[in-house]
Amino acid sequence: MSEKLLFVNNVAERLNCSRSYVYELIKEGVLPAVKNGHIKVKESSIEHFIKSHTTEISEDIPAIKIKRANVVVNETDHLLNAEEIVSRAQPFENCCGVYFLINNGEIVYVGQSVNIWGRLGTHFNDNLKEFDRIAYVLVDKEDLNRVEAAYIRKFQPKYNCK
Repeated sequence: MSEKLLFVNNVAERLNCSRSYVYELIKEGVLPAVKNGHIKVKESSIEHFIKSHTTEISEDIPAIKIKRANVVVNETDHLLNAEEIVSRAQPFENCCGVYFLINNGEIVYVGQSVNIWGRLGTHFNDNLKEFDRIAYVLVDKEDLNRVEAAYIRKFQPKYNCK
């Protein structure tokens, strides 16, 4: 019996991300796909991707590995053209979840919000916490307190633990 193949929109639902991000993963070779009329992904490839890009801090609390963009523009780099920028763009959507402020590779703060991007803007503008990167994990609103507390216990970030 052949393995089940999923359409890109089904993969996006399964990974809780946008279709464009799934296409980017396929293009980068991170998520293998087959083209049989439409681009499809084997169920085993999705499971492998999930296992290799997440960790567990308990049976029911998800964790993430932080993916850093590999595009940095300085005096010695070439400037990207519009097509390159658009192809690398990530969807901007309201996100509910737990976020991590990171400084020099260390998680320095764990927070939660029903509007992560709005909350991160507040951190950026108030200059009370020093950070150079962010990461987040999407969480249902009713689970925010439990998941945030679990991450704070696990990492004990300096701005959460005074």
